[in-house]
Amino acid sequence: MKRWHLVAIGVLTGVITAGLTAYSVSRPMAELFAYSTYVSAASNGSLDVAVLEKLRSGDTSGAIETMEQRLAANEVTLAEYTHSTEASKRKPPIVSAIARIDEYRKQHASPLPPNSSLERTRER
Repeated sequence: MKRWHLVAIGVLTGVITAGLTAYSVSRPMAELFAYSTYVSAASNGSLDVAVLEKLRSGDTSGAIETMEQRLAANEVTLAEYTHSTEASKRKPPIVSAIARIDEYRKQHASPLPPNSSLERTRER
């Protein structure tokens, strides 16, 4: 076999190996982005059903507690967004939502017990 045959086989093997590796690494990330909207909708829909069931059964305080917990989790996520995103690059709908949540919190303090690790995240 000639030397250039061996080189061509080596290059071809390298290209195939690199392609398969890139595919196997990128596939889970592509699926994450492709399905994240659906996973979020399923999670939110499930929580909405739980809250609606509580409201329909007359458990208003349970529904409020569930929504307060949901809001507290979103506050932590939005605090991280505020911390990690320059003010000039923040999206107006997100900034508006943060302002609305802050206004709500001024009127209704969180009934959840303080969690020092979460408070540190909010303060960043």
